Amino acid sequence: MERLPFPFRAALLQDHGPVVSGSSVAAAVDSAVELEETAALLLTLGQLPDRLLTSDEARELAAAYGTPWDG
Repeated sequence: MERLPFPFRAALLQDHGPVVSGSSVAAAVDSAVELEETAALLLTLGQLPDRLLTSDEARELAAAYGTPWDG
């Protein structure tokens, strides 16, 4: 995972589950909760059509939460 060409704070490993990181234990816990909430949201939405964020929306969220984004 160290060799990936982009920054990330969470990964889902096959047969292992989620791995998260953060600048503190509290930040790592927040990342884990965010990952779980995202999974729950996706299950709740089911087969609804996707609505992708625009580049501006993605950059705004990334800046608000201090998340790396280069899209």
